[in-house]
Amino acid sequence: MYLFLFLIGSCFGSFITCYAYRFKFPNLLKKKRSFCDTCHRFLKPWHLIPILSFIFLRGKCAYCKQPISFFSTIIEILTGLFFVISYSPTENFTYIFKCFLFIWLLLISLQDLQTKTVSASILYLGGLCTLIFKSFYSFTFNMIDAFLIIPFLLFLLGMNYINKLGSADTILIAIFFGSLGFLSTLFSILIASITAIFYIVIFQKNHQIIAFIPFLSFGGLIMHLITIR
Repeated sequence: MYLFLFLIGSCFGSFITCYAYRFKFPNLLKKKRSFCDTCHRFLKPWHLIPILSFIFLRGKCAYCKQPISFFSTIIEILTGLFFVISYSPTENFTYIFKCFLFIWLLLISLQDLQTKTVSASILYLGGLCTLIFKSFYSFTFNMIDAFLIIPFLLFLLGMNYINKLGSADTILIAIFFGSLGFLSTLFSILIASITAIFYIVIFQKNHQIIAFIPFLSFGGLIMHLITIR
């Protein structure tokens, strides 16, 4: 069972990575088959088996022998592991939501990393599904949250207006407010901010603008997993 879940998760990871890469080049979204980034030859089905193809091909294209990025394989492994670790035989509906949430947040995170933009349709659709699940399964929103959230959202819109925060960041935080409540969303932002600071200190030496959606997604995922009952 766990092996099956790992394989399903790794397949989702492979698809998400491919879609996020093609999002960077809109003309590639029309191509139905996968291809090598270097020689542009179409790949065979056995070249696309998650994780195993990378191992058997020794990290190189089957045609031009140029190195293949290990990034996709890492995402496949992480997604497969998440599908296994979060599984509970007594909570099937919750498990499906956890996997959906992970896939959705991973997809918009990869899009933001690739292009500093996010697909509006995917952002809104994923947010709507998240809010629907939380409203039926573990509703946390109350009137006190509403009085606290409104001024905070106005502050975020102001930050968005002066280009200190992206519009997708603001929308994702608003979705978290609806699905997590005020306090848990603040913890999500705190986790996102701390991890972003560590990333900047360790990896970002040129002070460029970073993609914040991945950090928000990380914080939001952690708080959703903690609060899901």
